[in-house]
Amino acid sequence: MGAASSSGFWAPLNYYHPQKDLNALYQKDNGIKIIHQVQFTIQDALNLLDSKNMFPDITLILDIDLTLGEALMIKYDHVYGFMLDDKPVSLTHIQNLVYKDKAAWFHNKTCLFFLRPYFKEFIKFCDNNFKEVIIWTNGVQQHADDMVNLIESKIGKRWKGYGRSFSTYDRKIVTSIGLDPSKTWLVDDDHRHHYRREDRDVTKEVNPDIKFFQGPEFSVSWFKDLPIKINIWGSEMEFYDDWFLFLIWNWNYMKENNMDMKQYVRQENKFIY
Repeated sequence: MGAASSSGFWAPLNYYHPQKDLNALYQKDNGIKIIHQVQFTIQDALNLLDSKNMFPDITLILDIDLTLGEALMIKYDHVYGFMLDDKPVSLTHIQNLVYKDKAAWFHNKTCLFFLRPYFKEFIKFCDNNFKEVIIWTNGVQQHADDMVNLIESKIGKRWKGYGRSFSTYDRKIVTSIGLDPSKTWLVDDDHRHHYRREDRDVTKEVNPDIKFFQGPEFSVSWFKDLPIKINIWGSEMEFYDDWFLFLIWNWNYMKENNMDMKQYVRQENKFIY
């Protein structure tokens, strides 16, 4: 979890990580396999959070599930009370997570959306540096609306949000909402939302012209015994993931070096330019 050069894990409450090193690989897409590696620290990425107007002509699309965080259903059992991932969890501790900006209520409080670490910093950075930011989900429109509402509560700006009705099969549609694919970037955990299949109507697909950043999946279910840890730690629960900071630093690196980036391939941990 996190960038391929990093990891996701339960972090001790006093965990201090700004000096943690991250690595990124860049490969020239010119028929010759030339790869160079760059290294930076978390602090280097944190220093960029106040940047503005880096990509003023680019529209950024952000996927929701497993990219911005993960949604888990909240159930009520008359014997055990509130259930998360089919295990009892204290409502008080859930409310503490929401208060501490580690999670948010979705779908009229029947769903708890766990936010990827640095969520607020990331969406603020995106809002400050792109022409427009759009939320998309292959789920129901309410899921997109809930995320739009959450973002508005954090940064005071209301983005557009689109659900699965703006998809062709499992594809995100750019042209149907009036976007220029050559000026559109997509951040998503699922490569199927980018790669082209010849049997589909390519006029209603984002690919192959957009720039695609395939983020590592963020899944709180990967953190073992999540409800137990919530009940023990409550508002002090911490988990570590640096994907947002990894992406911000690399966006800045590409901007400074005038790179015509095509995509980030998660499986190979490489930016192709």
